[in-house]
Amino acid sequence: MKKITVLLTALMLLFTCACSQGPDLESVSGGYIQAGEKKLTPEYVMEIDGKKIGFDQYRYFFLNVADSMAYMQNAQGFWTEEKISELKAQVEDYLLKAHALEKYAEKNSLTLTEDEKNTVTSYVDDIMNNMGKEEFKENMNTLYLTEKLYRSLQADEAVYEKIYTKLFGEGGEMAWSDEEFNSYYAENYICATHVLISFSAGETPENCPLTYKKAQDVLALTSTEDFDTLIEKYGTDKELENYPTGYYFTEGDMVKEFYEAAKALKVGEISPVVVTTAGCHVIKRLEPDKEQIALQKDAILNGSSSGDGSFKLGVYAELFEDFYTELTEQYKDKISYNPEVEAYLKPGSVF
Repeated sequence: MKKITVLLTALMLLFTCACSQGPDLESVSGGYIQAGEKKLTPEYVMEIDGKKIGFDQYRYFFLNVADSMAYMQNAQGFWTEEKISELKAQVEDYLLKAHALEKYAEKNSLTLTEDEKNTVTSYVDDIMNNMGKEEFKENMNTLYLTEKLYRSLQADEAVYEKIYTKLFGEGGEMAWSDEEFNSYYAENYICATHVLISFSAGETPENCPLTYKKAQDVLALTSTEDFDTLIEKYGTDKELENYPTGYYFTEGDMVKEFYEAAKALKVGEISPVVVTTAGCHVIKRLEPDKEQIALQKDAILNGSSSGDGSFKLGVYAELFEDFYTELTEQYKDKISYNPEVEAYLKPGSVF
């Protein structure tokens, strides 16, 4: 799927299952609620504005959120009443957002066309064929999904992509102008280069007198020699060769010490020696190159993938989250639970 699908998936924990076509007991694969002595597969778990949320849908969120909350925790004694209430509130939040986006799509004629539905169907079919049905089923079970639920999830992601494009695509209702982007960039991004002196043998960030002295000597030379020449003579950051106009970064992109030192500088200024886990740095803040800024625009606004397979969310992700969070306000007082199972919605009772 397109990168926007990756973005929305990351944002919403795949909460698209709430938009499937109502409860369907056949779509539940082995799940149940332990209600006293009974194992129940209820017709529905909760309602939002009159729409029933089936057990398979609720179970998906409940178990994934529970796993996330309990990750690396001591399971014994973790699930206090307070934690259970937090779990329930998070599940409600995901389902509310999904419901609100579904209603927005219907109101704005952003539901899928037949061709778009067929594209989604083919996409899932290809995954199943490439993976093999048994492996696909095992993967679905691991994620507390069913094939039907997964297909619904993919279809709803496509709807979210249409909503996102309406809001943030070219000419979109919430898309930034060049002026807005440039203002944001100037306020949040830094361009800088540096002379890195790697640690001498046996030295560490906490104890590096030899390396620090070398960096101090380089710093003294900045008053008489060209900074780029000093980088060539003394710098050990080979990656810098790929960034002839300097590094461009915002908070979180660099180690804290490097970022804070660069941020404290004005364009053209040079920092004192800065020690990080990489070594000792002498940093110079640069005027950002306009062409480089333009090349970064899409990644900053819409997000970008990195070499390790992770995805960094863009500015529009925050704006989109604000948008769909606001949409949920009208539905928060329209939630009710199935009284048959409400008391049993606890870890250890939902399977």
